[in-house]
Amino acid sequence: MTGESFRLPFSIQNVYQGLAEAGGIISVRQEGLLLEFQVKDSFLGGLIKAKPRELLLRYTDIESIVTKSNIFRTVLKIRTHTLAAVADLPNSDRGEITLHLKRADRERAAQLVSRANLRISELRLSESERLGLYED
Repeated sequence: MTGESFRLPFSIQNVYQGLAEAGGIISVRQEGLLLEFQVKDSFLGGLIKAKPRELLLRYTDIESIVTKSNIFRTVLKIRTHTLAAVADLPNSDRGEITLHLKRADRERAAQLVSRANLRISELRLSESERLGLYED
């Protein structure tokens, strides 16, 4: 599975104090995670929709990415180094976002987290080597 074809649907709940919700797709890219999403109303069956938007979350901006699961749900939690990295995403809070996933996508979510963490580690190691902080 190539990075370009690895896509996972998500939702963001209780947007605007429950008046709306967001749905989208997160894709693994070489430079970061691409979140494509659209906000729609919750009370008219999605009749009112905002334009679809994109947010590229660069690996260098990600502090941590994990999945949390229980019997009922799976969530993907992403924490960033800055508030600005996720400021345009609905319900971002203190540089952290929570994406709700379908139970059926748990394994794919774990793969996404693994790929992202590998890329983040590679970039951190490369930066350490560039700064001379790591030597063989």
